[in-house]
Amino acid sequence: MKAFSTLLMLAALATQGAFCQELPLYNPFERSKNGPPLTNVFYKLKPRSLWAKLKDPRYHPSARMPDFQLTDDEVADVMAYLKRIAEEPPPPRRWPAWAEKSFEDLDDDEFMAMLDLTDRGQTVWSNARCTICHAVNGPGGEIIGGFVDLRVGGVDLQIVGNRLRRNWLYEWLHEPKGYFPDTMMPRFRFSDEELEALVEYILRDDTFLPLEQEDPGGPDGWEMLDSPERASRGKKLIVLGRCILCHDVEGIPEILPWPQPQPTPAAGGFEFLAYDLRCLSCHAIGGRGGNYAPDLTGEGSRLQEPWVRDFIASPDMIRPLSQQMPKLNVTAEEARVIASYLSANRTDPDVPEIPAEIPGGQVTAEEIQRGRESFRERACFVCHTAGEGAGGSVGPDLTNAAERLKPGYVWYHLKNPHAVNAFSAEPDYGLSDDEARALASFVATRKK
Repeated sequence: MKAFSTLLMLAALATQGAFCQELPLYNPFERSKNGPPLTNVFYKLKPRSLWAKLKDPRYHPSARMPDFQLTDDEVADVMAYLKRIAEEPPPPRRWPAWAEKSFEDLDDDEFMAMLDLTDRGQTVWSNARCTICHAVNGPGGEIIGGFVDLRVGGVDLQIVGNRLRRNWLYEWLHEPKGYFPDTMMPRFRFSDEELEALVEYILRDDTFLPLEQEDPGGPDGWEMLDSPERASRGKKLIVLGRCILCHDVEGIPEILPWPQPQPTPAAGGFEFLAYDLRCLSCHAIGGRGGNYAPDLTGEGSRLQEPWVRDFIASPDMIRPLSQQMPKLNVTAEEARVIASYLSANRTDPDVPEIPAEIPGGQVTAEEIQRGRESFRERACFVCHTAGEGAGGSVGPDLTNAAERLKPGYVWYHLKNPHAVNAFSAEPDYGLSDDEARALASFVATRKK
């Protein structure tokens, strides 16, 4: 057993070497534990859901937790300890009088008020693009969403409507890091009205409820959880189950020498905004971060700063067949700080030869027309829309390329389509300098 524990420790340290280094940006992929803290889990989950989770982790469709084969008494013991270490519950909020009523018990006026609130909550959910990370129930029993790797990204929300306590859910959506400091979820800066609507939508809509709702079981009363003897036995079970390897649990000693947590950046600059918005959950910068969304390392060489600023403030559709960036409700000043940082500090060091303008001087109307003809002859419209007739939706929309892309980058990309992104679907046509100049002249002058 001692040798096995030593191997566990060495493996953990080997996989987290980068975590020990002093790094410029907070990277949620380099957190020490993937599981959320359990100190206040008793105020997060309804008792019957917590019972079901401990008794049979597969009760949750995409559970990653091992099945410890706990007996009913052992489940109660663990819950007794979790209740004992629970800190202050989330502050109560003034919810509508009908908030805890089931559908069947709502009168007509209450039903219409509930329907109005959940409709507004669905709009908030859609604008936040929550299904990028979270899987939910879709039409006909199909599961939709969850595009970010669930091993490190968002959790499956198929049955969350039956599990969460209302006040906890509100506080979580308001400030996720208040409960789980290392969460990969950004702080969306929702208003109180948006939060209340989103909570109602999540707790009420079939999107978050199992098609066949089964009673998860558990005792009829929970007085047993107040037993000190049960809590003592539960603590021993948590220690023996090595729960501390994935979760922080108050009163449970660590087994491995985990590295120090990444420091919280000082407020005001890009480093704090990247931390608060969890930009690296989806994007990479300098080889660190996620791979779901475009790498931001070379954005200063590619994108125009005013467009970046406006896009971050109000994300628009770029790649119609891809999930779009969520609206994070940033302020105008925050959008300016992010755009300024990406433009000034993140030109791509691997391809320094990208020019600012199309080589060869000012483009002419004749060159733009030749580029338009080349765009058609090479069937670029199969993948791209350029604002002139029908176009495809596989590649980025080029309708406003003049506002989004730097002219020199357009030329460089057409000459070297796989230099910046080796996985780009753009074909390499082997364009000559003149051909690339003409095609770039057309693309780089596209405006809505």
